[in-house]
Amino acid sequence: MMQGFAFTLGRTKLLSDLDGVCTGIPGRERKSLDYFNCVHGLGHAIMAVTDDDLFDALRDCDGLTGSMEQNACANGVFMENLIVDGAHGGHYSKYLKPSEPLYPCTAVGEKYKTECFDMQTSYALG
Repeated sequence: MMQGFAFTLGRTKLLSDLDGVCTGIPGRERKSLDYFNCVHGLGHAIMAVTDDDLFDALRDCDGLTGSMEQNACANGVFMENLIVDGAHGGHYSKYLKPSEPLYPCTAVGEKYKTECFDMQTSYALG
């Protein structure tokens, strides 16, 4: 659903008010699960509007105010990277390398490593 919303807006408009996307979610002030899920979903959406460019999507997540928001968004980016099903109309990830199962975590900045490894272990242990 968030991806459809993002495609409708387009990348430029979406990025112009990233913080505004989830402002209406109840529990924002206390960082509720609903709020986390919204910002996490935004990471999935940003991957969609960047044509699944993981590094561009992470930079876009940095446009959010607050470390919790940036981390939740990055978490969505890394999850979207793992949700690949090109054979059934989905996308293929250029950031999954069977010969390097921990990539892209080995290539991202330090601030992203925790979120990346949280997701990437399912691929690495595959």
